[in-house]
Amino acid sequence: CSSAGGVLKYNELFQNGGAAISLCEKADPLVACNVVRDGEDAGILVYDDALGRLEGNNIHSNRTYGIATLRGGAPRAHANWIHGRRQGGVLCDEGGAGDFARNEIESNAKSGVTLRGMCRPRIRDNRIHNGRDAGIHAMLLGGGLVEGNDIFSNAHAGIAVETGAALFVRRNRIHDGLQSGLFFFENALGEVRENEIWGNKEAGLQITEGAEPLVQSNVFRQQSNEKG
Repeated sequence: CSSAGGVLKYNELFQNGGAAISLCEKADPLVACNVVRDGEDAGILVYDDALGRLEGNNIHSNRTYGIATLRGGAPRAHANWIHGRRQGGVLCDEGGAGDFARNEIESNAKSGVTLRGMCRPRIRDNRIHNGRDAGIHAMLLGGGLVEGNDIFSNAHAGIAVETGAALFVRRNRIHDGLQSGLFFFENALGEVRENEIWGNKEAGLQITEGAEPLVQSNVFRQQSNEKG
């Protein structure tokens, strides 16, 4: 797949043993309006400095993640529907990156977005909701920009940051979750600015176990603070 381009549109890819679509070695195709479902690995895997424009795809019910980026993979993933009973939504790991914007990330079995391993993506203007885990979960030195998202009705924290991860969290709406809105623990870092956090069943913001985020100019209101 070295330096490959091309266009993949209006295909249905399902029940594959590996990733349904694999982009690597600086490949940069347009992948648009496909249905990618029920695979035994990631729906779309982008790695080894590949790019790609992922637009308007319906990605659901894959075993691992809807979209995964590794080792310098940096797609532009816009306006996709990433959902389903088995998969996590988006994974950036091992230096994976990308621009994830205006996606509908919902009802995933794992976190809507998982960030780890020195990744630095941009997660912006997405709807991340009704997942069985956290909306966004950053860990193991993961990072990136989380901006302008609507994060709601997730079973765990709206945004969870742990184990040395450091996010820049700005101008998001984090609400109606079943646990805390924001949860920083195990030496987590980052900046939290100009967000609106409301209606979560536990605290709007929880900081514990050596975490040290900078939290400034946010609005926290009407958390129910129900535990147990």
